Amino acid sequence: VAFGTSACASLEAAVNVLLVLKGIGYLQMNPELSLLSSSMFRTLRMANNYAFVFVICLIAFSIMGHFTIGREEFVFYSFDLAMFSTLQMFLGLFNFDSLSSLSPLRLWPVLFS
Repeated sequence: VAFGTSACASLEAAVNVLLVLKGIGYLQMNPELSLLSSSMFRTLRMANNYAFVFVICLIAFSIMGHFTIGREEFVFYSFDLAMFSTLQMFLGLFNFDSLSSLSPLRLWPVLFS
């Protein structure tokens, strides 16, 4: 795998996650830190549920934005651009002034959902 490619970055991310999980496992050897590691494993299980709901909501809002205003606005033209724009909306980084040229009739499902 060539350095700097997306495959290399994905491999590095997977290795880092495995190292963190292994490091948390080593914390269980110390009796005082075992409480910390057990609570971290419990929160990781709850984070999986949150991540599942977050991805479902991201996909649903992206599909809605792509189908409702995808022909009129470039940031929702393709599904991957719609997902990126929806993620920017979730984080508060999206420029909503770019949507002001759209007709209000087509825009209300996006703004009020």
